[in-house]
Amino acid sequence: MVLMSAQGQLSDLLQALFVRAELECVLEGIEHGLATSLPGETASAKHVAQEAAGLLMRTGYVFQTCLWEALRQARPLQRRRIDAVACL
Repeated sequence: MVLMSAQGQLSDLLQALFVRAELECVLEGIEHGLATSLPGETASAKHVAQEAAGLLMRTGYVFQTCLWEALRQARPLQRRRIDAVACL
């Protein structure tokens, strides 16, 4: 059994729940200008999610409730899935 890193799980969650424009809105809601670090418009959904997860790890937002609340607010029906990743 292969265990995925917390960053990998966050990346998979972001890719599964959000298209790029929605992810940009979530990031901007957390901190103005945060979404500007995402790769260009031609980047794949996987690459965008990986970069977003890396950004959230580097900035420490994965340890702050504002990230998880923003994700829950954007996708209330996916709360369990979000909470499962938030617990890591």
